[in-house]
Amino acid sequence: MTLDKKAEGFLSQMLEGFEEQHKQVNQYITEAEPQIEGAKQARAQVEQKIAELKDLLGLEDETDETKAQAESVDVENSEVAPV
Repeated sequence: MTLDKKAEGFLSQMLEGFEEQHKQVNQYITEAEPQIEGAKQARAQVEQKIAELKDLLGLEDETDETKAQAESVDVENSEVAPV
């Protein structure tokens, strides 16, 4: 067996492995997206309740900092690097 044939076999196995990994990552993303969306909705509801309670208590809106932190997490998590 020549070196080219050995390399071709090795590269073929690598390709199959990456294709399987790609399939698994896509499946994970498909399964996780509804959970993430549900968590975002729950966060929005909690933020709304916090704002309402602070308004009732006459407190300044401190949720701006919380929202900024949450939005920065959204941006970081939304950029899924290709595998």
